[in-house]
Amino acid sequence: DKTIHFSSPYLRPTKKLSHAFERAIKRGVKITIQTRIDLSRDTLDWLYTEVNKESINKFKDITSIYEWMGDSILHSKFMIIDQELRYRNVVWKLDSFALSLR
Repeated sequence: DKTIHFSSPYLRPTKKLSHAFERAIKRGVKITIQTRIDLSRDTLDWLYTEVNKESINKFKDITSIYEWMGDSILHSKFMIIDQELRYRNVVWKLDSFALSLR
């Protein structure tokens, strides 16, 4: 099976990436997204939460979306396409080594 796993605390894909997701879905690719829905305690949390909700509403019926519920922050950004890591950008705060992906 063809798959895309995408993780980012801020779900604001570019138009190009959104179109790529939509084309992949039409080809039968299964897309899983991990993000945060409630971005309270973040800078401009009200704005980021609203922007995330907009993207979540766009993709909720055509992908599998999981909300990060860990005790630590979700700050990783990665994309795995067909079990191969294609993009990774992780910023760790010194006090967040307990970060665990579920």
